[in-house]
Amino acid sequence: MKRVACLLAGLLAVAASAHAAPASVPTFTKDVAPIVFNNCAACHRAGEVAPMTLTSYEDVRPWAKVIKNKVVSREMPPWGADPAHSLKMRNDRSLSQAQIDTIVAWVDGGAPKGSDADLPPMPKFAEGWTFGREPDAILEMPVDFTIPAEGELGVQMFYSKVPWSEDKFAETLEKVCVSTVESGQMTKDLAILISKDQPWLTTEGFLDALDENLQKRMASA
Repeated sequence: MKRVACLLAGLLAVAASAHAAPASVPTFTKDVAPIVFNNCAACHRAGEVAPMTLTSYEDVRPWAKVIKNKVVSREMPPWGADPAHSLKMRNDRSLSQAQIDTIVAWVDGGAPKGSDADLPPMPKFAEGWTFGREPDAILEMPVDFTIPAEGELGVQMFYSKVPWSEDKFAETLEKVCVSTVESGQMTKDLAILISKDQPWLTTEGFLDALDENLQKRMASA
């Protein structure tokens, strides 16, 4: 009888371990959720443009293999610039190779959920217009266009008449560019026109300064 009881206990232990993720396999809550929440959920959430939500394990798990294929091919998250040959951009949602490897290991390991205690909070996303102030003009679609539910759709070109009869400039951006340079923040090609001792910024540093000043101006507009 003792031998039978020990055998049953052993079988139960084996069955339990079969449902537990090995220690080396990433889990959704601890390893994958931070990647998905920060790089995918901005579009993959209720009311946004993506076709499905990816804001919980229950949302993500059925799409695990598809997500793996899309991130390995770098189709998702969509990002046209090559991170290896372009300046770092503040809104860059592309994944690092380490993040891709984490998702691949998670899917190949059975896509375990992990502990709820490890789940990070969902980022807080701004609702509605997110660029500091309401737009000066909104261009409407010239025709109705239905996006098919399945299949691939090539690049579509639509042309709308602008609502002005005269030339327009991006006035705020132009003023910020001028004021940024006048404050002494400029690239080397401008600095050498002033003095050989004039401090200068790299292209990336100048774009960062321009972005910071533009955000401040838009917020106060």
